[in-house]
Amino acid sequence: MKVDPADKRVSLHEALLTVEDAAGLLGVKPSTVYAWVRAGALPCFKLGPRAIRFTRPLLEEWLAERLDGGR
Repeated sequence: MKVDPADKRVSLHEALLTVEDAAGLLGVKPSTVYAWVRAGALPCFKLGPRAIRFTRPLLEEWLAERLDGGR
């Protein structure tokens, strides 16, 4: 799922994370992050045809949903 900026307000105080940053935080390879984004499983901000970014709160919310759903 791609995040619609109208749905999620992003503060300019939040750092935009790269795929490599997100992979490091999630403990997976960047190729896994790309696969999740392509599959629509991981929300992201598309800033252009090749620029994919994340915020830490967005990743934390996504991970919390996955962990809560597994119980």
